[in-house]
Amino acid sequence: MFFYFIRLLTSKERVLLFLTGVVLLCLLSGVFASAAVSAASPPAAPVSGEAGASVSAQAESESEDQIDWKVFHSLSFPYNNHPGGRGSNVNGVLACRAVNGVILAPGEEFSYNETLGPRDEESRYVYGTTYSKGRVVHDIGGGICKISTMLYQLCLISGMDVTERSAHSMLVEYAPGGLDAAVAWGYKDFRFVNSRRAPVRIGASYDPYRRIFTVDFSLPADYTDEHSGLRYCPVSVQIGEYTYWSYLEIYDSHGVRVGILVLGKNSYLGTGQS
Repeated sequence: MFFYFIRLLTSKERVLLFLTGVVLLCLLSGVFASAAVSAASPPAAPVSGEAGASVSAQAESESEDQIDWKVFHSLSFPYNNHPGGRGSNVNGVLACRAVNGVILAPGEEFSYNETLGPRDEESRYVYGTTYSKGRVVHDIGGGICKISTMLYQLCLISGMDVTERSAHSMLVEYAPGGLDAAVAWGYKDFRFVNSRRAPVRIGASYDPYRRIFTVDFSLPADYTDEHSGLRYCPVSVQIGEYTYWSYLEIYDSHGVRVGILVLGKNSYLGTGQS
């Protein structure tokens, strides 16, 4: 019956009927496709509570990633080259990995212990050189004090505010007396505060070919450092067999000394290793 009806139509009417059918078919296909996509897509969750905090944290992280950082001070120390120094170097590498990339807001305090966490086998730390009651011993995590000492000296030459620092019981080979920073989980920490008006990024790296550790501080490239005209020079003076005074000399842009900051007096039980 339908084909008989088609035969009665003129050629022009047949074309119009065909085009009408095509248009209807396209419209129906779009409706079904939209319904399928709506059914497959889960409803959007409201941004509130933990979800809102997650989005905020992600936005903050992306904002920090977009900062163009510029190193303003850096410091390098050699690996432990003693025959038994491999463990200390391994622990130094782990400490660098933990510290690298930490960003401190203005006025925020950095804690070395909190950043590294417990030094144990679960954290992949190994036996390295450390000191106990005036003796050189080997213990889990030995060697991480080299990185904390580097950060301490970096703070001194950068004009950062050091809020906690302890000396070793014995002199270390990689730092003058009074310019080291010993740490021990639970009772000895190294802490400092970002004294700049801008965020500071801590960088820490290791080069197994040149056998050196490097730490650095970076500021946003578009920030004018308020300390840029000053130069800080740490000084260690031996006043006894194993006793040292340390202080910080401050110079202006013309090389004129404008101040001295006394760091303190430290006494040691003897000379240790790297």
